[in-house]
This record gives sequence, C-alpha cells and structure tokens, in this order.
Amino acid sequence: MSGSNLFGIFALSSLVSLVTWSAACTDKPASKTLTIDESLANLNLDATGTYDFTINDYAIEASNDSKVMLNALTDVRGRLYLPKKEGAGPFPVLVFLHGNHGTCGITNETTGVRSNQSSQFTSTGVCPEGWTESPSYAGYEYIAKNLASFGYATISLNANLGITAGPGTLIKERGKLVLKHLAMLTKWNREGAGSLFPDMDLRNKFVSA
Repeated sequence: MSGSNLFGIFALSSLVSLVTWSAACTDKPASKTLTIDESLANLNLDATGTYDFTINDYAIEASNDSKVMLNALTDVRGRLYLPKKEGAGPFPVLVFLHGNHGTCGITNETTGVRSNQSSQFTSTGVCPEGWTESPSYAGYEYIAKNLASFGYATISLNANLGITAGPGTLIKERGKLVLKHLAMLTKWNREGAGSLFPDMDLRNKFVSA
C-alpha cells in the first residue's frame, strides 16, 4: 500500500474519531464547528517517534445492548496503544476496526498457515474444539505502535462477537460499536478506568472534540 493511501486511511480515521467522539458524548448532534486534525499529513511513517507507549487489552462483559444490535450479544473489547511521556497529553485518538470474515480459525501444523473458516464465535462466543478466536484486532499492531510512538492514542476494536461475519454486512452495527467504544473512552477520560486498568490513570489522556 502506498504512503498516500495510508495517509488517506489515517486522515479519515482521525476525522471519524472526532465526529463520532462528539456524537458519543451527547444525545444531540454537535452544534459547534469541528477542527480536523491535519498533523498526520506531516507524519513520516517510515520513521519512529519519540514517545514510549504501553499496550493494554481491555474487555467489558458481553451484553444484549439494543443500542448496538438487536437480539445478539456484543461486547466491548480491544487493544489500547497509549503514548507515555511525563507531563504529556492529552493525545489525539485514532480508531481501527478490522474487516468482516470468519471469527474462528485453525493453524495447519505443517505449513503454519492459519485459516479462519468458521463463524461460530459470532453467535455463540466460543469456537469449535481445536479452533481459536480470530485475533483480527491485533493485525494493525505494526502501524498502531508506530502511531503511538508519535503521540497518538490508538485503539483497535474487536468486533467478533455478534457482528463480524454476521447476517449481512451490519455496517450500521459496526458503526454503533465504534460509538460505544468512544463513549467508554470519554468516560475513562473523565473518571478513569478503575479496576480495568488498575496501574494506569487514564484521566485527561484523550483529546475530545
């Protein structure tokens, strides 16, 4: 993928993050003018930034949340790449969401190649015996680490339960799941994450619109 295409993806992610963050924090559409973060335009993706960062997975128990999807269990899981520097922050937020494909896979012991051909996890939350959940949310780690090193709080969502490989494309449901994650980040930003990240204080760590 060319650098220009990568920039397009990240710039769109930044814009979507700003707009959806605002929507997640209020029941009414945002009335103020949003300023698009153009800092990604000057980012050299071949280099590494000056920030150390932490990598933390988070998971909130599955529930039947009608605001995300009717008649199906969904959950809030993902991986947070958070820049770390004394006195630094809050950090701009970038969101990644993986594609729509099998949610369970098995690795060929001879070739080492993984095949994700089952969608059982989508509806049941478990995979067939000998199979494991597809770790698609971890697939963006190569670029999420790089972005975190430049001072971007980056989250990669896990949409497997209830949504990925579900009936149809579920585009609206995927968007609603993103909103739920952003609403959660807003709460962490205001109140902290409590026992979910016992060794981290996430208050005032994320730039909100």
